[in-house]
Amino acid sequence: MDDNTEKPRKDAPGPNISAYTAESAFFDVFFTNASEAIFITNPKGELVTANPSFASLMGIDIESAIGRIPTILKPENPDDDFYTSLMRSLKRKGSWKGEIMNMRSTGEISREWLSISAYKKPNGETTHYVGTLIDAAAQVSQSLSKHYYDSLTKLPNRLLLQDRLEFMINHARRNNQLMALLLLDIDRFRLINDTFGYEIGDKLLQTIAERLNTCVRDVDVVFRSGDDEFAIILEEIAHQEDAAKVAKRILTSCAGPLQVNEHDIHTSVCIGISIFPHDGDGKVQMLQNAEAAMLRARETGLNNYQHYKPSMNARALERLTLENDLRSALSRYELCTFFQPQ
Repeated sequence: MDDNTEKPRKDAPGPNISAYTAESAFFDVFFTNASEAIFITNPKGELVTANPSFASLMGIDIESAIGRIPTILKPENPDDDFYTSLMRSLKRKGSWKGEIMNMRSTGEISREWLSISAYKKPNGETTHYVGTLIDAAAQVSQSLSKHYYDSLTKLPNRLLLQDRLEFMINHARRNNQLMALLLLDIDRFRLINDTFGYEIGDKLLQTIAERLNTCVRDVDVVFRSGDDEFAIILEEIAHQEDAAKVAKRILTSCAGPLQVNEHDIHTSVCIGISIFPHDGDGKVQMLQNAEAAMLRARETGLNNYQHYKPSMNARALERLTLENDLRSALSRYELCTFFQPQ
């Protein structure tokens, strides 16, 4: 210290140590007991510290992980556009938020919500990054209301289908992978309802839902997308034929007579398949093309599946144009009908 510097008097009030200690204690309690996984890194992305929730979520030992870059910030491919965008956002805006696919120490792939903010000195220099990580699947299961699930089959509904489809398309695009969307409906379901009653119809829907879940992997998701319609998202398929294999399993599983109460219900399903990225680069296009394939499967015959082809949209447009022309002709009295007894 410089000798000319004025020395504090012994009776002068010093810094508020008690307030500082209280703040530190409060932070320590919050940091240690927070349900969110919190981690802090240096500007290079190397772990400085983390709380127990982070260790539990990632399945790691904090002490051994300090000084290393967490897997959520360390892409397998250094040229990954996703991580390039993340780092660019941190440098420009000082923050980033979004969903990621995270590989834990067990090898399990999980869906996480990541939020990162830069901590800077008054001169603008970044000294640390503070991040929070939340298990998106757990958050969804805890917070989603009945509006997102079908009360009859307990399957996620069309709202979650669109959300999940968009997420998986983005994931497949970033990782240059294939994914598939299957849309299917139950043949002659209205006839079954009219013949046996709505209670049997509801039981049939529940039975079909259970069978669909047995035909897919644990990572795939089955949705009830309409009255007698279901959808399936197949993640990370290796070949387009993988979707066809699943469709064949479904046709076999649903083709036989289904025991519903005391009735043997003979039914079948029609399935339409669209593959990302060949059949669309967004959720709207994927849904439309899978539906066009499903309609074609229905026209071809019962208990059938079809892959999407561009000609299907042309056929659908032709059919829609014909229907509109017929309606217009009826309204203008341009049609004349004759009765010719045989």
